[in-house]
Amino acid sequence: MACIPHDFPYDRTTELSGGLIRFDDRKQVLKFMHRRCDCRKARTRERPRVDPEMLFAAGYAGCFISALRYTALSIGVDASKASVASSVALKPGSNGAAFKLGVRLEIDLPGIEKETGQKIVNGAHKICPYSAAVRDNIDVDLALK
Repeated sequence: MACIPHDFPYDRTTELSGGLIRFDDRKQVLKFMHRRCDCRKARTRERPRVDPEMLFAAGYAGCFISALRYTALSIGVDASKASVASSVALKPGSNGAAFKLGVRLEIDLPGIEKETGQKIVNGAHKICPYSAAVRDNIDVDLALK
């Protein structure tokens, strides 16, 4: 069984100013794509730009794959070849909100039987911090390939 200490501190800080996202190590910088930009033009420029949905999708995929591997390891299954594709959509909102998010996670667990894979996906969804943060707030579609 995998062991993750419950008292380890981990946090990351980012700062957004002047169209740049700076991470706490100050060495990593991303260009931010503001909503008022024409997204088609922004994506064709030499330097790639990111928007909040791209960052959320990347974070969720990274977190979920860690939860998958942890869950698989806890039941004695090797999920080291797992992959997660995350799509985040900005949708029209309801109940007074202008917009809402929708998430689709496409999970590939090569070499793992479908039934076992589904148990791993369900377990990962229960322990993933991103899943916990959006539970009952954002629709999340989990698709096991």
